[in-house]
Amino acid sequence: MTITPTPPEPLGTDGTRLWTEVFGEYDLDDFSPGDLRILASAAACLDTIAAMREALTDAPLIVQGSMRQQVANPLIAEIRFHRAQFAALMRQLGLEAAGSDKDSPRVMTRTEQASRAARARWAR
Repeated sequence: MTITPTPPEPLGTDGTRLWTEVFGEYDLDDFSPGDLRILASAAACLDTIAAMREALTDAPLIVQGSMRQQVANPLIAEIRFHRAQFAALMRQLGLEAAGSDKDSPRVMTRTEQASRAARARWAR
């Protein structure tokens, strides 16, 4: 029988959904106490993303900067940062991020691209 730990307080809708989905698929014995803290951080990160997206729905995408220039709404960069943080936390746990496609090819890092190019040059 699988025991699902109660989600940490105060998780919102998206964070609680992630918590229950993870424990619906994985056993509690698969996680160390540190892993549970990382999962709680990932769940809180999802809630933060949802709150910022909600705030962005009523806000303009372009706002006035400090020098009266037009700049992108700072929430856009914050959402991007939190999405990257969420993906990093999920990778740290060894879990697939929600919405990722296992069959899609992984994008190579710049280091991997450079290594591949160097091998091709030296193979001539």
